[in-house]
Amino acid sequence: MDKFNLNQLNVDKLKELWATKKKQILVVAGVFIVLCLLLSTCGNKGGKYDQLIALLEKGEYQSAHYYIDSLQRKEQEENKKDDKKESQIAKLYGEWTVCSNYGNEDAFETVSFDKDGTCKIGKDSFKWRMTDEQDTYINVDVTEGEAKRYRVGLTLGNKEISLSLSEYEGENGMTKSIGEYKNLDFYEAVEITAENWDKYFEFVDEGKFGENEFGEVTSFQYYQYLSLKEEYIDKFSNSLSKLVMELDFTYGKKGCQVDLENKKYTLTDSYEVDTYDRDSSIYSFNYSNYEDVSYYRTTLMSPYFNKENSYLSDFKTDMEIIRVQGTIYLLK
Repeated sequence: MDKFNLNQLNVDKLKELWATKKKQILVVAGVFIVLCLLLSTCGNKGGKYDQLIALLEKGEYQSAHYYIDSLQRKEQEENKKDDKKESQIAKLYGEWTVCSNYGNEDAFETVSFDKDGTCKIGKDSFKWRMTDEQDTYINVDVTEGEAKRYRVGLTLGNKEISLSLSEYEGENGMTKSIGEYKNLDFYEAVEITAENWDKYFEFVDEGKFGENEFGEVTSFQYYQYLSLKEEYIDKFSNSLSKLVMELDFTYGKKGCQVDLENKKYTLTDSYEVDTYDRDSSIYSFNYSNYEDVSYYRTTLMSPYFNKENSYLSDFKTDMEIIRVQGTIYLLK
């Protein structure tokens, strides 16, 4: 039989040996004594190969082959466990601030969790234990002695990490929602001012065409927005952010040529201001989703399109930020 490196003997090598050398193995019985010695000296931790040695010594070669298969499958399963993602329970640690109280005015302002298994909810201290962990969530039970007091769910989304807190009621395991919380350590708080607003926000115009039940284009609508720039949307926390701005602007009529058939429009240079052409308004920002695209913006105006005379009424121009109040939160 060909020589092989004794230090490289493992399950795969044994299987290869059986597949390629089985005829010689069956003929040269003395090889099994050698194999036994090899297995005994190749890290046979915990007697892992004892059963294989016994089968070889008995001449039960087919059983030995099956046993090598089972060792290989076990080794593969162990490798899968090693490849498993690390636990994300560390994301639970720290202080969480309420961002939605679900209408409960008495909801706790903060809750905190320590790695030693203790937590503080309100003024009381409890013990917590993880009950389930998946790729997208972690469930935790908060206990007082042996009794369950609260259920905590940590949602591990692609963008934001949210903690939901519920209180156990009665012996039937029913829970009452308390609130949703965010860990501010995950975010950068950016105060928006009259000096820095244009780093994060921009004016956006958008024309939209409407269709009837037959799919025919029958209408045109124009919108003006002040919107968070696209580059920040994926980092943005709607539940934490709050912002209002006051704008000064000129408004009037703006020429607009619309081609419904080909779904095209063109703004013209003509612009006619109203008698009272200068005004200001306060706008609050809102989070929205349209056609699977997310926005954080305020609608400045939806100018009416006069089809007969081809103009947009109440069109705003020369817009200027007068004052700003608010903070946005962006994931670090």
